[in-house]
Amino acid sequence: PVMTQFHVVGDALLDVLATGMPSIPGWGEDINASSIQCQAGGSALNTAVHLAGILGRSATVTMHGCVGKDGFALILQEKLAAAGVRSQLQAIDAPTGSCMVLSGNSDRAFVTCAGATGQLGAQHLEEIHSSVAAGVSRVHVHFGGVYSYGPLRSELVPFVKKLRATATQSRCHVTISADVNGHIPEHTAGMEEILEVLDVFKGNDDEARAVAGGVDNPMEKLAAGGRCVMITKGSKGAEYKWKDEAGEVEGFK
Repeated sequence: PVMTQFHVVGDALLDVLATGMPSIPGWGEDINASSIQCQAGGSALNTAVHLAGILGRSATVTMHGCVGKDGFALILQEKLAAAGVRSQLQAIDAPTGSCMVLSGNSDRAFVTCAGATGQLGAQHLEEIHSSVAAGVSRVHVHFGGVYSYGPLRSELVPFVKKLRATATQSRCHVTISADVNGHIPEHTAGMEEILEVLDVFKGNDDEARAVAGGVDNPMEKLAAGGRCVMITKGSKGAEYKWKDEAGEVEGFK
């Protein structure tokens, strides 16, 4: 059987989770938490780990991103290795990205240091281009957590166009997907142009509406031209559309 390569690009962060707090502390306050834990995270890294778990040995999954030269980076590398994900996390002169999650009884608050993740650029993705140029039969590239992109946000469209041109020459079948993982304007900036080079878009209701320009029914606009679109709805499941096929999937109960 033909082996497919999956490449996941984006944020790799260390999450510091403080849970069980009665409230979120203000300046000068100290609140007791029931637990504080550190774990590998980032929307793109989580996608790579889950994808490897689903695919097993039927395909290879590679994670592309940037980390620092510190202990946090080692935790991320160990997580990928344990999940069977090939690591292309490149160490640069910046701290590994991290996110502090303060979880109270009714809500959460976040403190994020993008660090090395925020410096990810097209120059860090050369292995993907090399795989396509080498004539690998099937390559899928997922750009995860576009909200976190620094230089890569403006470089993504030219990179994909170059990748597709190379794929035509090498007869490699390439597909591209993305999720933004955010819905405020600074998170979705540039997504209208990025959408045009995608085969698949995934997002929740708020993200889909934001990327579609605030329209009430974002599905039709996002799926224009035959693009596959999946819009998640939390516990209610998800809806999808691809060409003439559309439907809904119930959430897990």
